Amino acid sequence: MHLNKNCFNHLLKLYTTLFVIGLLSLFFINKGDIVLFINQYHSNFSDASFKQITNLGNGILLLPLLLLTLLLKDRFSALVVVLASVIHGIAVLVLKRVLFESASRPIAFFSNTSLLHFVDGVQVHASRSFPSGHTTTAFVIAFCLSLLFQKRLLTYVFLFVALIVAYSRVYLLQHFYIDILFGALVGTASVIISRLIAIQVFQKRYSKTLIPSSKLYISANNLADTRHTIQQIQYSDNIMKISIVVTLLNEEDNIFPLVNNVQKAMNGIDYELILVDDGSTDSTVSRIKSLENSRIKLLIFYKNYGQTSAMSAGIEAASGDYIVTMDGDLQNDPSDIPLMLEKLLREEWDVVAGRRLNRKDGMFVRKIPSKIANSLIRKLTDIRINDYGCTLKIFKKEIAKDLGLYGELHRFIPVLAHLQGARIAEMNVKHHPRIHGSSKYGLGRTFKVMSDLMLMVFMKKYLQKPIHLLGPIGFLSFSVGSIINLYLLIAKIAGQDIWGRPLLILGITLLLAGIQFITFGFIMEMNMRTYYESSDKKTYRIREVFIGKENNLSTSKVL
Repeated sequence: MHLNKNCFNHLLKLYTTLFVIGLLSLFFINKGDIVLFINQYHSNFSDASFKQITNLGNGILLLPLLLLTLLLKDRFSALVVVLASVIHGIAVLVLKRVLFESASRPIAFFSNTSLLHFVDGVQVHASRSFPSGHTTTAFVIAFCLSLLFQKRLLTYVFLFVALIVAYSRVYLLQHFYIDILFGALVGTASVIISRLIAIQVFQKRYSKTLIPSSKLYISANNLADTRHTIQQIQYSDNIMKISIVVTLLNEEDNIFPLVNNVQKAMNGIDYELILVDDGSTDSTVSRIKSLENSRIKLLIFYKNYGQTSAMSAGIEAASGDYIVTMDGDLQNDPSDIPLMLEKLLREEWDVVAGRRLNRKDGMFVRKIPSKIANSLIRKLTDIRINDYGCTLKIFKKEIAKDLGLYGELHRFIPVLAHLQGARIAEMNVKHHPRIHGSSKYGLGRTFKVMSDLMLMVFMKKYLQKPIHLLGPIGFLSFSVGSIINLYLLIAKIAGQDIWGRPLLILGITLLLAGIQFITFGFIMEMNMRTYYESSDKKTYRIREVFIGKENNLSTSKVL
């Protein structure tokens, strides 16, 4: 919320302009006349509509706004919402009940109430008119949402909704024009003050995490230095090669630009480009074959098996010491590969994942679901990667070859790598809008992601010890069922009729469920033992062996 100063400045100018116009209009508008003017244009549809719209200014809506900030952003945004809620609540309380308690509402202002149209079911009050609390809350929500999403179109949408809420307060005879104007001013000022306070609270963290735009993407000179560094490392070890795995599905118009961009980005670096055609029905394959490029290795599937299978086939066919995965839609930029490789080599990471800092995708179909999914994955797996959906990643060969990609688990590659004991880092990468072709993603994948997430959580915590999950559940269920049945047995001995009682059914169900959970745990333990022993797999991975020698000489071997 606090990183984009341009968005904040735009909001300040927009809201300031509206408030100046509103304040100037007070000199030309009689507060009673504007109420009569708005109230006279009524209908049954307007009554029903504004009766519901005014509820958008209810303070209870600040709670879902707080939850949204926690899911989509970070603690800074949540702190702004909390502070704005408190500040605007206190301000409205003091103004209404202390300073302007006697301020009359329209019903007390007009001596002839027959001129007014009252909406059925709406209770009107006589005093405590200044300022409008609903309008204040509506503008708090609108300003916070505008800062949260940072899209100009959405900014105007949120502002329009807040203005409609303010209009409804006059239409329903709850407030005057000056009440809603200062209510909007109080709400906006509350968010601005809250943002300033939050920046001060987070100043130390803010200064450490804020990335200057000048350092966001490396310059051409630094890119050349990066290539020179990589070449020095490469020439000291002649077997080093980069394998770039790209999965393709109906990307005919992207083939030539993709190959050209990779060639430019990898100039002076030994690499191979592995293109995996996942059952394309257009001319993707023929265009690749027409290139006659010795660095290209093309894998052609019989049919569409999915991105995970295509990525797995490409990784299996890779011969490089370092393997890069990326999409073939030109949204990932190959010029980031040398930078990611240098980070991996210099800082000795096993995996470097890309983070699309300025993502060029749709807000509601792609960005919001992605942010929610990323937040859930981070919380449930405790693997702190901000962008699980970015395909651009670079791995050491031994990690990539042993990921175990099945089904549609390509979205959880960082989790799979973590299961292998990999050290994972993240860096900002460029992201471009899709120009050719159509996206293969949509909201339909949401339930698949949730199902795979449940599997990943289980694999991370209980893959080698499933009895530790099912055993406690089974013992708890068995114990509760036993206690219930013991109680019913005592009641039966005491002469009570227990047949048909729901508690009897619950006790028996819990008892049997506990036995089932424990039995399943034993069976899964046997299956895991069979899995590791039959395939000669180890339950551990050794990164390095250090052998000490006499005379302070020692050797170290990386496995």
